[in-house]
Amino acid sequence: MQKKALYAIAVLWGVLFLGSCSPSNALSDIQTDKDTLIVELKQRCINTKYNFTITPDSVLSDSRCPINALCFWAGDANVRFQLRTSSKAYTFDLHTYTGFTNDTTIENIHFKLINLQPYPGTATQGTKTNPYIVTLVATSAKPVR
Repeated sequence: MQKKALYAIAVLWGVLFLGSCSPSNALSDIQTDKDTLIVELKQRCINTKYNFTITPDSVLSDSRCPINALCFWAGDANVRFQLRTSSKAYTFDLHTYTGFTNDTTIENIHFKLINLQPYPGTATQGTKTNPYIVTLVATSAKPVR
């Protein structure tokens, strides 16, 4: 009897522990054939036009000038992406400030970071109630013949 009780407790503990590893509020995947991708941070976007999957993984830094502040430069946000093509996985970073790298080409697909919202000073950015939204454009980089 005591052995069955211990087994039941072990099973219950295992279910609770393993269940806590996957968030209950996980974002659903987005599937699109469009060039302009608007995706929440940590949300996976499957692009059927160019056959890739991309996820804005994290905002590494956000030093953009807040709304209604007087700044001597616009600032910059740096976003890390996880990309999977049919042949390989890549990690790359893009910036919102055009003086830094805001685009890249991988396997004949050109990626350009267009926007990161919310902008500092408009809301508490990067929170559960107001997550970062990334706008990215993907186009073919193959030469036109």
